[in-house]
Amino acid sequence: MSKVMDVLKVKGLELAEEQVKMLIEGLFEVAEEVINESENKYDDMVKASFPLVKGLLLGLVDKIDGK
Repeated sequence: MSKVMDVLKVKGLELAEEQVKMLIEGLFEVAEEVINESENKYDDMVKASFPLVKGLLLGLVDKIDGK
């Protein structure tokens, strides 16, 4: 039975990792849309950091399943 649990655990972590990646992509997409619609120019400076921050987050998420 533990073999089955080990396989399911790995599959679950792989699914979780993919879901978190999609969540991060969606959040950055919405944030970028909101910033583009905003008249405030300070948020444009924040938007400039999105590629770096997004890359760092996705790198961390990639480690969820331990691979």
